[in-house]
Amino acid sequence: MRKLVIEGRRAVTSFKLTVQKFFVQDGSIDSYAFLLGLVLLLTFAFMRLPLGLSQLACALLASNVFRYITTDALFHEEFLRLEGWQEVLAYALAKNSFTLLFEAGVLALVFLLVNVLKIFLLSQKVR
Repeated sequence: MRKLVIEGRRAVTSFKLTVQKFFVQDGSIDSYAFLLGLVLLLTFAFMRLPLGLSQLACALLASNVFRYITTDALFHEEFLRLEGWQEVLAYALAKNSFTLLFEAGVLALVFLLVNVLKIFLLSQKVR
């Protein structure tokens, strides 16, 4: 039980470092403008594209976010500092959970925007 608590703390610490890297260290006006553009692009994709292509867009988003947070200038040094399988597991869980939560947040904004557009009838064909 104690090992599980220690691994959970490592995963939370690694998750916090990932959030800090993504939103604080790399957080410039360009990245926030990119997020706004991404939400708008996915909104119109969900409004006009078939369901299969919309799901492909979500899979590409998850893949690109995971690649961005795992491969940067410090990736090699950061990965070499992991000493045991517990730390590797905590690292992988933190990166995957950040990717899933980030995509869930983006998709929640997209579905909110799609519903707002549906209410105001700004689009004739909204799925």
